[in-house]
Parts: sequence; C-alpha cells; structure tokens
Amino acid sequence: EDEKYLFETSDDVTAKRILMFNGFNLDDDKKLIVNDNDKVNIATAIRLLVENDVDIYQVRMIRRSLEDVFLDMTGREGSVL
Repeated sequence: EDEKYLFETSDDVTAKRILMFNGFNLDDDKKLIVNDNDKVNIATAIRLLVENDVDIYQVRMIRRSLEDVFLDMTGREGSVL
C-alpha cells in the first residue's frame, strides 16, 4: 500500500489540479493527500507546486494507527468486541 502524504498549501484546488494533471495519485478527500512510496516523487510534487506559484506550508506523512491495521486485517470495522 502506498504511503500517504498530507500537503498543506495556499491553494489546494489548484494544487490538486496540477498534481492530477501530472499523474499523481490523490485521495478523494477534501484534504490534499498524495499516495506514493517514492520520496523522489514527493520532491517532484513539491517542485511542481512551487514552480506554479502554490505556496507549501507543510508536507507530512500520515501514519496508520494500530487500530487501522487491526481493522484492515480482521475486516471488523465498526464491530464491538
């Protein structure tokens, strides 16, 4: 599964358009989340946004919780034990 990176920018709508046009895999979410395992691709995404006058305030990896991993493994989302 791809790692997820949350981008906080000055213009997420424009940033999403730029990244999708350049073939990046984004989550279908209101937040700007890029799915990619290659740090070089994340650097490329940052460069593309800066070159297109989108300011980047923060990029951080989203880590899955142990609960998320457990639920994926057991398929028991929403169950009460």
